[in-house]
Amino acid sequence: MVEEKEKGAIEETAKREKWIEAIIEGKKLESYAEYKTKEMHICFLCETICYKRIPVKKIGNKYICINCLKVLKELIENLEIWESEVSIDRDIERQIQEEVKESRK
Repeated sequence: MVEEKEKGAIEETAKREKWIEAIIEGKKLESYAEYKTKEMHICFLCETICYKRIPVKKIGNKYICINCLKVLKELIENLEIWESEVSIDRDIERQIQEEVKESRK
């Protein structure tokens, strides 16, 4: 009977030690995260938390991640193509309207 109580007490202390260890690890992680938050930034477009693995660039007082920057670069490079397509569409629309006006006369 005494041996069972001792085993139970030993198991109980082992569980407590594991819990205390887990709590200490959690506190360490929390303090590390607080310490490193100065180096973390949030992309204002996609709201990704950027830290070391995802490069980030400061634009004004906001930050933009490399992925969003690549997308913006691609959009800007294709902007001339879009503008030419829009102008062609406008020209076609004008021609159609002019032809419709002339046909009504």
